[in-house]
Amino acid sequence: MTRALLTVVLLALTLSTLLATGGCEGCVSREALPVRKVLIDVDPPAAAAGVDREVVRGVVDQVLSRARGFRLVEAERGEAALLRVRVEAYQAEAPSATEARARGTVTLTVEVTDVPSESGAGYRGHSVASAAGQIEPRVLVEQALRDALAQVQMTRTAADLDSAQLIGWLDDPAASAEQRHRAVRILGSRRERAATEALARALLDKDDVELAQLSLVAITNIGDGGALDAVIEFSERQPAPVRKQCIEAVRAMGTPRGKGWLFVLASGHPDDEVQAQAAAALASLELREPKGPAVADNAAGAPDADKKVAAP
Repeated sequence: MTRALLTVVLLALTLSTLLATGGCEGCVSREALPVRKVLIDVDPPAAAAGVDREVVRGVVDQVLSRARGFRLVEAERGEAALLRVRVEAYQAEAPSATEARARGTVTLTVEVTDVPSESGAGYRGHSVASAAGQIEPRVLVEQALRDALAQVQMTRTAADLDSAQLIGWLDDPAASAEQRHRAVRILGSRRERAATEALARALLDKDDVELAQLSLVAITNIGDGGALDAVIEFSERQPAPVRKQCIEAVRAMGTPRGKGWLFVLASGHPDDEVQAQAAAALASLELREPKGPAVADNAAGAPDADKKVAAP
């Protein structure tokens, strides 16, 4: 197992432990968040591959029944939160020349809105769960859901921490590794766009692999195209599972500048699954583009990428 993949596994275990215990060091304890309704959305290709709404619903009910930070209740709007769970992708990879065992990957996002007594508050968690061997899709959905909910829970319990202070921790040499890791998790779940530059720098920190992985998740949550170049640089020489997380980050940004990089991956990456995910992300970006005459950015990585070209 590579160092990057080992970090992904350890990160998943850490977040799942947080969800089970209901807190983190330095965070303010809060009561379990009441959830009145769960909305589930599954990407059609994922549903066709076996991760359908019924499977996801069963996992959600099971996880929420055991998680200390959340509880399902019968309540009216304003008295309990709304939870949205979206399975954005599921990929089942057959054994190949570079991977001796089959591999499954689930990409999942949760959003919590209408939080009672927290006017205007909203939280988001994003997770990519991947495992090799004969792993049932529902196991990956459960792991991804636990990780995403743990991000939300950590953000709620750290509500008294100001975003500016958290951003400061990322650039403060005196800040501990635990402080920096916690800051990245919270800023990502808050979707704090002001943190994009600091997170891009943290992503390229070669001395802290866990910080880089956490920063990639945060950047995906925020979806700010200002981190595009850092994500592309980080993706170089990464194993396929991490490369696919980078693709999801670029998809979340929605910037046309990512199209060149995605096209290169979709056209010639040696891993078939990376090619497929890049092609899907590229198609998603193209669907977002406005129709008719427009001014568009050249793709990142293409010649004269910084110039703007007006459509004839």
